[in-house]
Amino acid sequence: YNEISARLDEGPLASQQLLVPELVELPKPEFYAVMDLREELARFGMEVEEFGESTVIVRAFPQVLGKFE
Repeated sequence: YNEISARLDEGPLASQQLLVPELVELPKPEFYAVMDLREELARFGMEVEEFGESTVIVRAFPQVLGKFE
């Protein structure tokens, strides 16, 4: 938490691009919440895009989290 907070003070967190983007199907309320928060998520190093009516595609995640599986 402290490391992430300190890095956010310096600007957006670095992102790690996924070799294979992850599709995530969400219930409609959560889908709309993610779409509304895209800019804030990008500040935290997450890159998400709309991919259909209730699906998002995750293209990147915060580099500070390490390896993604």
